[in-house]
Amino acid sequence: MTTTWKITPDWQGQTVAVLASGPNMSQEVADALREHRRIVVNHTHRLAPDADMLVAIDGNWPQEFRDFAGLRVTGIKDDTLDALYIGPRWEPVRLDANTVIEIHNSGLTAVRVAAQMGASRIILAGFDPENPRHWYDDEVDTGNVYTGLSKALEALTAELQRTRDRLVRDVVERDAVLVLVEQLRARLAEAHRLAAAGLHLAHELVPVRFPQHFTQAVMGD
Repeated sequence: MTTTWKITPDWQGQTVAVLASGPNMSQEVADALREHRRIVVNHTHRLAPDADMLVAIDGNWPQEFRDFAGLRVTGIKDDTLDALYIGPRWEPVRLDANTVIEIHNSGLTAVRVAAQMGASRIILAGFDPENPRHWYDDEVDTGNVYTGLSKALEALTAELQRTRDRLVRDVVERDAVLVLVEQLRARLAEAHRLAAAGLHLAHELVPVRFPQHFTQAVMGD
C-alpha cells in the first residue's frame, strides 16, 4: 500500500536532474546526466532504470512503474501499490488577466519534489510543453492536458529562481553576521586579557547590530 511521505531535504545542496517525457528526451540525454541525482517522470524510467526516483502522480500504475528499483512517488492512494504518497498536486496557472486554472502534471511535481529535497541546482530535461508528443511513441494527447503547462513551467522556474536568490542572500548575510560575531568575541577576549593585565583597549567596543532573524540562531549558544 502507499505510504504517506513528508518530504525532507535529504539531497541538500546537490544537483538534481528531472527527466520528463517530451520528444526531446533521449538515451543520450539521460546518460549524460548520470553523474547527478535523477528523477524520472512516468515512462522515462526506461531510459534511466537506475535513477533515484520515479514520479508518476496519476493512478493505475502499470507493472513497469511498480518494478522500478528506486523511490516511487505517487499522488494517488492505492492499497495495491508500494509507493510514497505525497497527495494530489495542483499548480495554479494564470492564463490571462481574468483566467486562472489549476493543472495536474507529473513533470511539474517532480521539479517541486527536487526543490523540497534540497536541490541547489535543478536540471530540466525532456520538458517541451509546447509539443504534446512523447519521446517513446507517436501518441498525441488531446483535450486540455497541456493547457497552461508552458506558463506553469515558466512560473515555477521563476519562483524557484527567486527562492534560490533569497537563499543566496540569506547565506551571504549570515556569513557576514558570523564574521562580526567572531570579531566581537575576539575583541571581548582581548579586552578581558588586557583588563587582567591592568590595561585597556585603545578603542571602545562598538555594539554590533544583528539582523533580527539571525540573532537567536547565531547567539543562541
